[in-house]
Amino acid sequence: MQFCELISLLSDTNNKPYVIEGAKPGQKVAVSPSLVGRVMGSTISGDAGTVLGWIYTPAIERGMVDPVFNNFGGEERFWFAPESGLFGLNLQGKLTGWENYRVPEAYTSQPFGVLASDRKSVVMHSRMGLTNAAGTDFLMDVTRTIRALDFCPYALGFGDEVDFVGFESENLVQNVGSKPVEKETGALGAFCLTQFLTHPRTVAIAP
Repeated sequence: MQFCELISLLSDTNNKPYVIEGAKPGQKVAVSPSLVGRVMGSTISGDAGTVLGWIYTPAIERGMVDPVFNNFGGEERFWFAPESGLFGLNLQGKLTGWENYRVPEAYTSQPFGVLASDRKSVVMHSRMGLTNAAGTDFLMDVTRTIRALDFCPYALGFGDEVDFVGFESENLVQNVGSKPVEKETGALGAFCLTQFLTHPRTVAIAP
């Protein structure tokens, strides 16, 4: 998929894209607050360039209809752990069983609101209500900032000779519920997931 096709897909399905750009021409990143704050795709070659992430067009066209998980694709999305077990969030209060698996609405269909945006970054916010298998209720403010990178931290001094596009996300979580988060009733772990196209030269670096 070309980057311009991704932008058209998001626009045509009422998922307003926010495009941020790196320092070099062609470095573009598309963010969709309405699709649960996802970074949907990036490219090194401008509007006609290939989107580097995996995009699931049918899910985007259908909208928020999957009762289990709306997997729209995208290069990065926000998530909470644990999914299962005594304090699990994704098994509808049960401890085991894939038949019980449901991703909470907070991060499968609830949109983020935009607090600020410019050519380099987008700042988004969502208030997420969650209940774990132990019956503990959470109310969390999630502020998510996506920034386009001007320099590749892995280019080892060859940044001017390497074509790249990059972004970073900063995700701040604040408990705004009436009770503190305690390990005895279940803590939460915030993390981000990615979905990229398969390629024989794809490398993942875990620092």
